[in-house]
Amino acid sequence: MRAFWKTADTAWAMRPEMLETIVEIALRENESPEAVAKRLGRPLDNTYAVTVRDGVAVLPVTGPLFRRANLFTQVSGATSYDLLARDFQRAVEDPQIRAIVMELDSPGGEVNGIAELADQVHAARDVKPVVAYVSGMAASGGYWIASAASEIITAETAELGSIGVAMAHVSADGRDEKAGVRRIVTISSQSPDKNRPPTDDHGRELAQRRVDALAGVFVGKVARNRGVPEATVLSDFGRGDVLVGNAAVAAGLADRLGSLEGIIAELAANHAPAGGGFAHAEEVVMTDTHTAGAESASAPEITAALIREHHPAVAETFRAEGAVAGEQAARERIAAILRLPEAEGRDGLAKHIAFATTTDLDGARAMLAAAPKENKQADLLAAAMAGVENPQVGMDAGEGTDYAAAAVIAAGRELGVVAGR
Repeated sequence: MRAFWKTADTAWAMRPEMLETIVEIALRENESPEAVAKRLGRPLDNTYAVTVRDGVAVLPVTGPLFRRANLFTQVSGATSYDLLARDFQRAVEDPQIRAIVMELDSPGGEVNGIAELADQVHAARDVKPVVAYVSGMAASGGYWIASAASEIITAETAELGSIGVAMAHVSADGRDEKAGVRRIVTISSQSPDKNRPPTDDHGRELAQRRVDALAGVFVGKVARNRGVPEATVLSDFGRGDVLVGNAAVAAGLADRLGSLEGIIAELAANHAPAGGGFAHAEEVVMTDTHTAGAESASAPEITAALIREHHPAVAETFRAEGAVAGEQAARERIAAILRLPEAEGRDGLAKHIAFATTTDLDGARAMLAAAPKENKQADLLAAAMAGVENPQVGMDAGEGTDYAAAAVIAAGRELGVVAGR
C-alpha cells in the first residue's frame, strides 16, 4: 500500500491517461513487481546508460519519470531523475564527448526533482550542445526536460506539450469500511488545512492552489528555456494538450523535424575534433555495473588491443605515462627500503634487497629483521688487511720475523686501533 499512498500524495507533470495507469498499478494489493511486469509485458530491468557515438552522447529518457528508482521504474521501463542527472553530468564533464542528445519518449512524471534536472540541462548548454530529440512523446514533465535543451528536434509523428500539473486523489473509505477498517488521523489544531483532502470545496480550493503554483513554475521555466513570453506558452503551446510533429514546430514547441541518426551525424560533423580522441570510435557505452542490463552486453569491449589499433596516439600516451609512473614507483620503493629502521646495521643486505630484488616493503622489513646485524669493525679490518703487502718469505726473509703479527699490526695502524711501536 505504500505505492498507493505515494501516488495519491504526489503532484504529477504527466499525461492524464498515464497517471490513471500509475494509480491503477498502485492500487493493486499483494502483487509482486514480477507479476506486474508480466501483466504489462515489459522487462523488470532498466539499463541506465550513456551511449557514445562519434563523440556524441545519447541519453534515453523513456517512460514515466520518477525522482528515485522505485517499483514503477522497475516494472514500466521508467526513468529516475537521480540516475539520469548522474549520467547527464558524466557526459557534460567528459572532454571526449562533444555534444549530447537526449532521446525522449515519455508521458511525463513526478514533479519532485524535475526542476533541478531541467536546470542542470539548461546550464549545460553553455558547455556543449545539448539537443532534445523527441522520438515518440515529450509530454508534461518530459517536455519540461526537453525545453531546457539548446534545440528540440522532433519526429514527424511525435507528440509534444501537455504543459500543466495534475494531482490524483483516490478515496479508499468505501473499501476500508467494507473491510472493517476505520482510519483516524489527528492533526494539530494550529494546522487546520494540513492534509486536507479535496472532498469538499475548501479542500478542493487548497489542492487547486497547489497545482496552480506548480504549473506556474512549469510555465515560467518553459518560457525561459524557449525564449518566449509566458503568455505565449499559455496561449500557443497547446493549453495543456499535445501537438504533433509539424504543428508542434509551427507553434514553437520544437525547432524542426528530424531523425536520431541525422542528428548524431550532424553533431559529429559540426563538432569534430582536429584529431585523436574517440571521434572515430564506432560505439562506446558508459554504464555502472549495478545498473547495466542485457543491452550493454552487446557493446564493444574497450581493450588494450582495441585502443592500440584504433587510437595509437592514446596508446602511446598511456605507455609513456605508465613508464614514468613505474620509474617513480621503483625510486620510492628503493628509498623506502633503505630508510627502514630494520636496515640500520644491515646496509649491505638492505642495498641488495632494494637494488637486486623485487621484494616489496613488507617483505624487505621481514628479511632485514631476521638477519643479524653486520660487524662493521671486522669488515673494516678485513678491508685494511687486504691493502697490506704480503710479507717476504723464503731464503731472503729476515730472521725472527713474525709475519702474521706484523700484518695485523699494520692493518690496525691503518684503522687507528693499534698503538705504534
